Amino acid sequence: RLICAKLEYLKKNNLDSEVNKILEQNIIYPEFRRILVDGEIRKRNFAKAKDLCLEGIKISEKKLHPGTTGEWQQKILEISEKENNIKDIRKWSEVLYFNFNHDMKYFKKLKSTYSGSEWTDKCENIIEKLKKSDIYGGYYSARAIAEIFIEEKYIERLLKLVQINKTHLEFIDEYAEHLRDKYPDEIISLYIEAIKSHAKITDVKIYYEVIEYMKNLSKVKGSELNVRALLNYFKGLYRNRRKMMKQLNESIK
Repeated sequence: RLICAKLEYLKKNNLDSEVNKILEQNIIYPEFRRILVDGEIRKRNFAKAKDLCLEGIKISEKKLHPGTTGEWQQKILEISEKENNIKDIRKWSEVLYFNFNHDMKYFKKLKSTYSGSEWTDKCENIIEKLKKSDIYGGYYSARAIAEIFIEEKYIERLLKLVQINKTHLEFIDEYAEHLRDKYPDEIISLYIEAIKSHAKITDVKIYYEVIEYMKNLSKVKGSELNVRALLNYFKGLYRNRRKMMKQLNESIK
């Protein structure tokens, strides 16, 4: 806090050399390094700005501060975009995509640097990396792959992925809207089996979830008889679950 106050005083008095001296002395701290980086960017000293960021990454990785590491990586990407440095835009977009929970913002930045035929190969390479990062069909990697399939309009592949994850009702529900028009029968079947399995759990919260999933199932074209049959199935199998029956009768007409 004292250092910040001193910096403000020096800035107001246009003592730039003294400001830089203090910043250099305290460069180990991210907040002061950021000021130096931004200064180099304003002067368009992009190489120097990147070097400062790379040094910051080494320090934050050593201290096990992934959030700060990510900030420096994003800053390098920002500088690379100012330079229109395609090689570095590709490198850091991919790094950030894999390090930032597969944020599609970085996937799209990466995609924007490739031509159509080049991108097809690169995209497949990313999908393969995701498969290897987790068991194929594992929920974490599967969700990232699903988002790519949607972006690339690989709808048939998305269906197969959802079918692999057929025990994850939440996963089915999340991606059903992208599939129900083209594959209504398959989505109806996936919903029914997963809802039946979910309903085995005796819990009021689960009853509400079952109802919401049944409502979502009803949005699929041609599902009316299936929803009615599922309702009757529950009424027969779980007739002694009074709370469940009450909620079903009130919610599913």
